[in-house]
Amino acid sequence: NCYQVQCTTGVTVTDINYLQSVVLPGGDVELNPGPMIDDRPEISLLTQWLEPLVDWQSFGYCLPGITQHDVSIIEAESSSVNDRKRKLYSKWLSVSPEATWND
Repeated sequence: NCYQVQCTTGVTVTDINYLQSVVLPGGDVELNPGPMIDDRPEISLLTQWLEPLVDWQSFGYCLPGITQHDVSIIEAESSSVNDRKRKLYSKWLSVSPEATWND
């Protein structure tokens, strides 16, 4: 048996060919994929993404190379939480030059 199908959407073969030529070769279309896990973190991104972080001290203890003494010094030298977090990230990146987002 042979059936005839009629397309009523108004889409032509030319439209479909154009769409395939534009969309299919596109691959990954994400414009801003963010940092790769092996990239070195940037202080500005750490500050932005961890802005809601309240318990920055406990977070700091988990960073490779950061000691309880480092956290105590940062607390004594800075009055605002945001300054303390910035100093923590800066200290971490200075004591761990090979730091990555994976850390």
